[in-house]
Amino acid sequence: MLIPFVVGPRSPNGLQAQLQAEENLKVQLANAPRALGALIAINISQVLARSNEIKVTISEDCPDIDDRVLDNYSLLISMAEEVKNK
Repeated sequence: MLIPFVVGPRSPNGLQAQLQAEENLKVQLANAPRALGALIAINISQVLARSNEIKVTISEDCPDIDDRVLDNYSLLISMAEEVKNK
C-alpha cells in the first residue's frame, strides 16, 4: 500500500520545467560533497538503474499513479535497498 501524496497540478510548461530540474539535479549531484555518512558507499548509478526496475513494477501494480510520485517512491526504495545491502 502506497502513502497517497497530494500532488498539485502540473504547470503549463511542466515537461520543460521537469527536464530543467533533472539537469539541475545532475549538476548538484556531480558537485555534492562525498562526506555524507552511509551515502558514501552508495553507487548512484546502481541506485538509478534499480529505480527504473522498481518503476516498472510499481506502475504495473498501480497504473494510475502520478509519474512524480512514482519517481520518488522508486528512488527512495532503491536507495533503501542499497543502504541495506552495505
